[in-house]
Amino acid sequence: MSSLSLLITFGVFITCSTLVLSDSFESSPDYEIWKEYFECQRKSRVQRLAFKECISNNFEALELNETQRLYNKINCVECMHFCRKQDNITECFRESALTLQLLSNKSAHMVPFVEKLFETTVTTICDNDGKMITVYDDEDNKNCIKKSGRECKDRLGMVNELESVAYCDTADPEIEAYTKDNICQKMLDFLECAEKSVKSCSIDVQDSVSILMTKLRNMEPCSQYL
Repeated sequence: MSSLSLLITFGVFITCSTLVLSDSFESSPDYEIWKEYFECQRKSRVQRLAFKECISNNFEALELNETQRLYNKINCVECMHFCRKQDNITECFRESALTLQLLSNKSAHMVPFVEKLFETTVTTICDNDGKMITVYDDEDNKNCIKKSGRECKDRLGMVNELESVAYCDTADPEIEAYTKDNICQKMLDFLECAEKSVKSCSIDVQDSVSILMTKLRNMEPCSQYL
């Protein structure tokens, strides 16, 4: 689902961390210090897999064929299907969030925040019967968005590493600096960079970035910080 991945990436950061622990580290002296963090991380991965499986259950062949029938002029069937099933997908995240927010002191207040960001992002990209998604049907648009993403991804910092930033307690000062206001600002920085970067893209792409920026500034989780 490459087009859908692009869409979600541009909808900011609903991807989880892909950090992998090695057996050699678990036998090192530092492991005991970070033991609780690694156990929290392990549990969060279980929920990440459950979330992916829940989403996959909504992308079975028969369901996709029905979306193809309903939107026969759409090239990215998976993208439109994502929006057709947005309520189910949002529920998948909510189910995982119920467990995730019990993982640590941090997750208790950060997971509801991330959940709201997720729901707002999904609603935004699927508004008006998926109008924003049709932007990704055009190959030139997709290539231009890829280029913008590469140019601006560093602006997000560690925002994509949700296990560290939002789910698990850690004494690392660099990670602990990612408070709600910091996350909102990083996301805004990314979109401001993207807004400049997509000047060479189509008007539809430029409008999509502007819409995301407006939503971010005005939506409940971030409006008080921006």
